[in-house]
Formats: sequence, C-alpha cells, structure tokens
Amino acid sequence: MAFQLYSTDDGHVPAWEYLPCKAITPKVGLCLAFDTVSEQLQVSDIPEYICMRAESVAVSAGTLIPVIRVTKEIVFESALDAANTNLKEGSLVDVDATGLLIDADSSTDKVFQITALNGTAAGSIVRGRFVK
Repeated sequence: MAFQLYSTDDGHVPAWEYLPCKAITPKVGLCLAFDTVSEQLQVSDIPEYICMRAESVAVSAGTLIPVIRVTKEIVFESALDAANTNLKEGSLVDVDATGLLIDADSSTDKVFQITALNGTAAGSIVRGRFVK
C-alpha cells in the first residue's frame, strides 16, 4: 500500500507536475519533498508531493517524474505499518521511513491527521489529510 488519492473537498482532480528527482526508485504513492541543496525531490516523511510514477529500478538524478502537490483539501488513503490500539479519528500520526505507510507509533512529526480508520492492526486502512 502507499498514499493514494481518496477524495478532494470540491471534487477536482489534482494536476500533475513534472519535477526533477534524486536517484530514487519511484513508486506511485511515495511521499516526496524537495531537498533544498540539490533542488531535487527525495523520499520524505514530511511530504510536499506524492509520486505518480512507478519504476522497478532507480532513475537517474534529475529525471522528471510526475507528482501531485499535497494540499489540505486532499484526503489520502494508506495503511498502518504496525499495530497501535490508541489510534482514533483525529489522531495526528507520522509517515514511516519508507514514505509509503502511516507510522503507527506517531512519535515525531505528526503530519497526517486521521479522518477514518478501519482498524488498528498492522495493514489497516487509514484515511486522512496532511496538516503540515
């Protein structure tokens, strides 16, 4: 599982942008942010963009990849990386180190607010918004 677009407040389809990335293996739903030194996208637990391209191998640094911009008007869906029975709607959680899942221990950045969850076990589907 990865971060997938679930809905937008007004029903619009987010525009795709093409931005340069570092040498990464893109995956649809991967959380990305700009590295201010290289001015290229990298995997991030405080996302500014969600990747919309998948490759089985790493792409060269500077390769343009399609992304959508993270905004507070978009609800995303992902899954928990581990169990946490304390989570509920309204909880603030983190993105895990892979940039693909919700980090159930929610110990640092608290960038994603849960609006719906279908369980608290590892792999449970979670919906919410990025708030930072």
